[in-house]
Amino acid sequence: LPAPGLAGLASGLPKSLDTLELDFVKCCEIGDQGLAALGHWCPRDLLELRLNMTGCAQLGNDGLAALAADFPKKLQALHLDFSECSIIGNAGLLALGTGMPKHLKRLSLSFVRCPEVSDAGMAALCASLPPNVHTFHLSVGPSARIGEGSVSALALGMPHRVREVHLDMQRCLGIRTGGLSALGACVQRLPPLERLW
Repeated sequence: LPAPGLAGLASGLPKSLDTLELDFVKCCEIGDQGLAALGHWCPRDLLELRLNMTGCAQLGNDGLAALAADFPKKLQALHLDFSECSIIGNAGLLALGTGMPKHLKRLSLSFVRCPEVSDAGMAALCASLPPNVHTFHLSVGPSARIGEGSVSALALGMPHRVREVHLDMQRCLGIRTGGLSALGACVQRLPPLERLW
């Protein structure tokens, strides 16, 4: 589905739509222009957006930045899976953090097998987590570039209202006890969690 096809799909979406779920796993024709078109045409009153772009190898930082710049302001739930999008990196995560709507309550992000993502990108993203998030899921790795900086940034940026946290950082080889201790201290400062895994 090249950019004009995705733009055509997105431009035809009903303006009254409150939930949008799109699954484009391994659609190799979708690139930055397609993702930008989707963001541009996304209904402005959308409350929940679920995008699975796993394996869309032409998606990069510019597409993620364009999507984030056009997130609907009333969005309350955001689920993005950019696993195996190997050219998405730190600049994309910075733009994503900057563009996140402030009223989000549920946030799920996956950047599994994105080798360009490192501690710097994770720190930029975590510094911008919306304060009202109560459900937070994050999946990254495997990576030698994700380590103490990512976990420490997550501990600092964890939203204060969070009730459910799911972290999947399998085989992130740079994570050590210092970062985990910081995360443990963060969890103790939060209100009682309903679920941590």
